[in-house]
Amino acid sequence: MLSNEQMKKDRFLLWHRARKQYAFIMNTLASGKRIMVCSATKPKIYDSRHVDMFKCGKTACYVQRGKSNYDSLEYSKLAVVD
Repeated sequence: MLSNEQMKKDRFLLWHRARKQYAFIMNTLASGKRIMVCSATKPKIYDSRHVDMFKCGKTACYVQRGKSNYDSLEYSKLAVVD
């Protein structure tokens, strides 16, 4: 018998997208470039000093806001800034 967690639609697709987005962010920051995260409210630019602010969960990639709060990057647009 399947549990509710196992029956969620696209559960592996969300995880795959989150890992792919996280890898893109980490590779960009590791190469010395900056990345701009455009959310619904405002764009914000991150560089290699902000590597620890990103984390990857089972459903989305997150960026730290404040001391212990995280915002999802699921609907945010990412752009590389030179």
